[in-house]
Amino acid sequence: MFKEVRAIVIIIVLFFSSCICSNQQDVDIKKAEMLLIEAKNALLKDDPKIAMQYIEQIDSVYKDQIDIRREALKLKPQIKERLIIKEIQKIDSLLVEYEINNPGVEKIYKARVNKEKLERQLQVARNQIIRLNDR
Repeated sequence: MFKEVRAIVIIIVLFFSSCICSNQQDVDIKKAEMLLIEAKNALLKDDPKIAMQYIEQIDSVYKDQIDIRREALKLKPQIKERLIIKEIQKIDSLLVEYEINNPGVEKIYKARVNKEKLERQLQVARNQIIRLNDR
């Protein structure tokens, strides 16, 4: 009788533990899906840094959620592209600001480029003269 009761208790415990595990898995799926939605929203709001943080969190915390991680990985190229575009815009703005605050910089740069171009042309002319004299 004791063995039968013990077996029934073990079966009940296993049943409830499997229910708890499936409930935990459902909770994990919902959390991962929410993070994916947040990542998509951040990308739509043109905030790629936040979107990348959500994607990385999905990738590191919810390793068992393969389908959601796959969806998250599909977003990564778009997020990286937006990050690069934002960086280019930032650098471009800094360059424009620098040129506005230092108007002579463009003239100095053009003069230097022209000087280097003239020096190359002079070197080519010297080499041609040397070749003519060697004949």
